[in-house]
Amino acid sequence: FLLDDALRRRLQLREVVAVVDAANVSRHLQCLAGSRTKLTRLVEEQIAFASLVLMNKVDRAPDEATRAKLVQAIQTVNRTAEVLQCTYCDVDPALVLEGAGGFKEPVGAWSPGRALLEVERIHLAVGPSSDPDAASTSAAASASASEADASSDEVRCISVRIHGELDLDAFNRWAIRTLSEMDILRAKGVLAVSGRHEKLAFQAVHAAFDGLPSLGAFWQPGEPRFSEVVVIGCGLQPRLLEIGLRRCLVEENK
Repeated sequence: FLLDDALRRRLQLREVVAVVDAANVSRHLQCLAGSRTKLTRLVEEQIAFASLVLMNKVDRAPDEATRAKLVQAIQTVNRTAEVLQCTYCDVDPALVLEGAGGFKEPVGAWSPGRALLEVERIHLAVGPSSDPDAASTSAAASASASEADASSDEVRCISVRIHGELDLDAFNRWAIRTLSEMDILRAKGVLAVSGRHEKLAFQAVHAAFDGLPSLGAFWQPGEPRFSEVVVIGCGLQPRLLEIGLRRCLVEENK
């Protein structure tokens, strides 16, 4: 959708819904099966691009602990997506049409406004860093810090937060280089840019960079400024993402 200019001009994507078979999906998720099948990449990509995941056939899952593991595995791939458990895909249509996340306004699935809400939710789920000057990474990122995981084909979701203001030119160069060099399916973020009072959104699909639209929200006086980027892809190296983003800080480019 984001790669088609004509569609982007005429339509707003409300939700991207993926249906996951709770009875069979575990064999195709590397974090559960421990290995990859011919369908693993396809399954993980569908979860990665979704804003809403319907975990169907939960009646076929043996117990609550198994269902909880499935939800955790889905969120390892895409922590930004809402997950609804169901049978026969029997869910309240309002949760699909109005947003399972309880969004009060008709915010598109990949709109800048949605990026702000999702990034804030992810950071709350991960937990704030005890060091205000340090980058905050998700549990998935911490688990993938080793070189072995860095070479993995597993799709996972990583969130990196740094405090301070970014140099816009430096960030643009870093984003273009990172999207071309890493196997990234989706990326989104909220940015604090030097000289700009508004919060800016960053979104990308594969190597297509969607620019930096304003979120319509402003940094308040005294509010700590930060930038947070959420990346979904294969073989991601959290430390390299953190170092690259940190080098975009204004003080690093003086």
